[in-house]
Amino acid sequence: MIDAILADVEKRISSKADLSWFNLHNRRFKETLVSLLSEVPPPAKVVELGASPGHLTLAMKALGYDVTGLDLAPDRFIFDMWAEDIKICCADLETGSLPFGNSIFDCAVLTEVIEHLEPKSLPLLFSEIYRILSPNGNLFLSTPNISTLDNRLLRAIGKYSLYEEHKREYAMDEVVMLIKASAFKITKKWYSKNRDVVTHFVMDKFISKDHVIIGFFKKPNWKNFGRLITLPIKCLIPSTRSTIFVIAKKIE
Repeated sequence: MIDAILADVEKRISSKADLSWFNLHNRRFKETLVSLLSEVPPPAKVVELGASPGHLTLAMKALGYDVTGLDLAPDRFIFDMWAEDIKICCADLETGSLPFGNSIFDCAVLTEVIEHLEPKSLPLLFSEIYRILSPNGNLFLSTPNISTLDNRLLRAIGKYSLYEEHKREYAMDEVVMLIKASAFKITKKWYSKNRDVVTHFVMDKFISKDHVIIGFFKKPNWKNFGRLITLPIKCLIPSTRSTIFVIAKKIE
């Protein structure tokens, strides 16, 4: 069912740049949706924070969730969310309270967002998420892993640099500490290799959904070769993978 829903979302993408972004995150979307269905079945009330461009938002709605999307710039959504009966709100996650009442959502989804925010804003953000969640409500969070094998190798040769759109990246223990500081209980945490297996077309900067083992033979460039030779280590040592996932629960 999830594969069919994501395939439908893909069909509705009109630009090559948006399709490339969707392909990069496709496995992360699937991983999030599988976990969401397991922990918080529909028709739960879900708020997605930092929701644009809207791929995951649309997929959650299709699964039967009562979805609200919140973003700093709602015009960045690439779908007509109002036509999809998805509520959209505008707010800056860095500067103030969330525009919702207390204890109204069953789940908050915060995937690939905190790395774009000023670190000093995160304690308030997590306390606000705690406030808007109902008792036993869940927080789903993912973020790039600063300790991925790629970063370790780049540091060793003096070539590491923070991705231009990121304010800061985090290790697992830092993410756990931030969430626990707002009185959440961590219920699950894991490392995912969802970005470690995508195929890059270097010349036109396009990203394919092909697994890198297949993609390397289609596009044998340096980036795919690097992913291919480091993949066995990432499979054996989870902490070297690309993405951190955490699920936390509001316990009162």
